[in-house]
Amino acid sequence: MHELASRRLGPGDEAVDELARRAARGDEAAFDALVRRCYRRIYRWALVRVGDPDEAEDVTQQVLVRLYRHLPSWEGRGRFTTWLYGVTRNAAASHAQSGAGGALGDGAPSGAPRPCWEPRSGSSDACTRRT
Repeated sequence: MHELASRRLGPGDEAVDELARRAARGDEAAFDALVRRCYRRIYRWALVRVGDPDEAEDVTQQVLVRLYRHLPSWEGRGRFTTWLYGVTRNAAASHAQSGAGGALGDGAPSGAPRPCWEPRSGSSDACTRRT
């Protein structure tokens, strides 16, 4: 497992797991909060995988689309961030296989509008906190 994925997050980890549980049950506010808390971490993981900031941004957007579509499949048995790392790893691999630049990797046509969730300035970011 990659070093970034194995770092412990500390007390905020349980809060992220709880946000993920609520978001998986359809709580949109929890989903928004989850994205704000994990956005930077997803981007960093993607950057490690693809090595280019623009490509990492594309992969991050792919992960957020997959997160929205597939969060209910997270069963809550392990840490949410472990599951999220796997989603990010798979999105980066799909992105690389697609020749990068253009395809969302989820069946969306090239050039389709991409959602863009950015963390709010000054927000707590438990997913990026290091212990």
